[in-house]
Amino acid sequence: MDDGDEKMFPTQSKTNCEPRREGFTEHEEDIKENSKLNHSQMALMHSTLDQSRMIQKRNQDPKAHNVEKCASQKEQQRWLKEELDDNFHEMR
Repeated sequence: MDDGDEKMFPTQSKTNCEPRREGFTEHEEDIKENSKLNHSQMALMHSTLDQSRMIQKRNQDPKAHNVEKCASQKEQQRWLKEELDDNFHEMR
């Protein structure tokens, strides 16, 4: 190589070089974190869909899914809150 090539393609000293793998590792960590977030979002979405289906089913058939055990609207709200809390904790 002559001096012209050295200007076009400078060699890097070892002090300025970082292992290429380090950059990929950060990228891989970002991908893993996004993947975990996406899985959490999907689980929450499925849980929400299941809960809305449960509510629709209850609204269509008052005897379905333990509604007969609920004596009042307040009791039904308490029961529904417990179901939602249970589903949320199962998701985690």
